[in-house]
Amino acid sequence: MQATRVLLKQSKQTRVTGLQRQIFSLYKRSLRMALTKPPEHIPAWYQFISHHFRHPSLGGGLRKQDVGAIEYMLRRGEKMLDSYGRQGVKSVIVPVVEGDEDRGRWPQGWVVNRGRQVKERREKEDEGRTENKAQR
Repeated sequence: MQATRVLLKQSKQTRVTGLQRQIFSLYKRSLRMALTKPPEHIPAWYQFISHHFRHPSLGGGLRKQDVGAIEYMLRRGEKMLDSYGRQGVKSVIVPVVEGDEDRGRWPQGWVVNRGRQVKERREKEDEGRTENKAQR
């Protein structure tokens, strides 16, 4: 009886592919690397890492079926981690592309707070919209 319960619990969980595991590993290693940098620059590193994992032009908008593109981005991320992880690299700045309004989209603490700040901001905006509708 207990064996069937265990099997049911395992089947309800989403399965993670090997590529996803590699990406999660790269993300964790990037965050650990950021902690090795000087304390005053760590928030900028978190913003930089978040930007590189989420921005659409840097792989943030890829579908699961784009295996070739995902593998390319993974290799590129590994090379970036190796180069930025060196002792001589102290700080970093989030790149700005002309016409790119996404720079301020992810606050510096987004990675550490697991998106709570963004969720709270969206909830406040939704409350404001519902109040405006109620006043009309």
